[in-house]
Amino acid sequence: RSGRFHDAWTLFVRTLSDGRHPEHGKTGFNKRHAVDGRQRYYQTLLMETERRGDVAKQVFLWKQMAADFYARSLRTACLNCALMALLGAGDADGARELLRQLARTRLGNAVSDRLAGRLGLRLEDVEPAEIVDISLRRRPQSQSRFEDFHYKEAGVLETVLAAAAPGDARSVHAAIENVGLKEVWLKIAGGEKACVIDNVICKRRPRLILEFGTYVGYTSTRMALQLAPWGGRVVSMEMDPVNATIARNHIELCGLSDRVTVQLGHSDDALQLVLERYGEGSVDMVFMDQRGTAFHEDLRTLERLRLLADPAVVIADNVLKPGAPHHVWRIMTMPHYRTDIVDLREFGSAPVEDWMTVSWVYPGETYGERAEEPRELTALARESDRFRLRAMATSMKDLVGDPLDEFAARFTAEFMRLGIPTSVYVETELTGDGGAISRLVRLPPGEAPPKWQGEDPRESLVGGCWRSEIGGVQFLGEQGLPSQTCTQLDHPCVRRIAGYIPVQGVT
Repeated sequence: RSGRFHDAWTLFVRTLSDGRHPEHGKTGFNKRHAVDGRQRYYQTLLMETERRGDVAKQVFLWKQMAADFYARSLRTACLNCALMALLGAGDADGARELLRQLARTRLGNAVSDRLAGRLGLRLEDVEPAEIVDISLRRRPQSQSRFEDFHYKEAGVLETVLAAAAPGDARSVHAAIENVGLKEVWLKIAGGEKACVIDNVICKRRPRLILEFGTYVGYTSTRMALQLAPWGGRVVSMEMDPVNATIARNHIELCGLSDRVTVQLGHSDDALQLVLERYGEGSVDMVFMDQRGTAFHEDLRTLERLRLLADPAVVIADNVLKPGAPHHVWRIMTMPHYRTDIVDLREFGSAPVEDWMTVSWVYPGETYGERAEEPRELTALARESDRFRLRAMATSMKDLVGDPLDEFAARFTAEFMRLGIPTSVYVETELTGDGGAISRLVRLPPGEAPPKWQGEDPRESLVGGCWRSEIGGVQFLGEQGLPSQTCTQLDHPCVRRIAGYIPVQGVT
């Protein structure tokens, strides 16, 4: 940050030569939620070397990161990222040499083969190298905390590589969804949440979408498919280098590397890089899926940097659970927003209620200003952060029960007291063949969304079979925009799903 990159690099190399890896945990939180220091310095140095276009240092970092992993899938994923860096810089000779080393160590996979295809090669035909970089040989004796913290994401990568067809994005999405439905809860915007995103994309037809929080690349690649007819792009910011590594491999396997860019780094740094590359007024749509208590500040930064188009649309996820109280207050009280709060169910855990917000942003007098907030929001925000950390370490569905439900009820009641209710909900129908269809429904004034009282249907659902119905609801902010031709995606919704019980008489 002080401009002393070469000093930072020297310090990093010295820690390697001394055999030391700092383990800086997040102070103030339980040790099992702590993040290894390697995550910090890989994120920072990779972001800066990519900004500088220093491919040699990028490749060095990816190789060092590979050497820190015990799991073969993660080691290969890092080396694939090194290959991407070489190919992106036009260094065909360097890429061929790394492919030869992958062939010698038998670390290549389907993603490596796709990257070899850019050079007109097949991985199985690459001649193994005679000498191998020692970093490809080095391997820890067991998983470190750095690796163990990402056990879910590593499992997703292994499932995708085993089940998905290279170049078929929908098969990648189906594999990821199956993990979330059958194995372990994943923080992905699938199912009912995908229905909201699909409808907004169809109505706004964005040329550039900016995503906060790539995770494993599910939403970024799914959005990129929707943008294909008009040549749109997705730029996704991710501060976790392991998630970024996995996402870049998924994106390449989908065949979408030309439409999706993963920008490494914290939003404080990455937003400035996005501005430098794309310019003011370039972002038509934003999807926020990072820490909820940071939504409002990141949105304000977007406005201050003049990155947003006129109008832009901003979707925020996990607004109720774990929660984003400052964000809700900002977008519902400041006059340059037109916002709907959408009530829906968490993907892979139907009993868990959540909110998404859809805000159309029009420049005005309050654009980029701070909102005056009631004092009660501070306590809600602190509690929200605690639940978020617990959800990251375990599973959102494992948190269902008194603590989280009581917090969500208090959150909802506080905003109802402030005159801020939900205005849209998502209704879903099971099709009986492992699939489901979701559609948006506008709530009459003063009416609460239906409550879920049925069984969780995830065991009967199959990844890749959930469809969205487009249209039927006009968002509050889209008035005055030119109408777009929208068609339904695959199936219409014909009846209500058993399990939703309308709540009557709520004001």
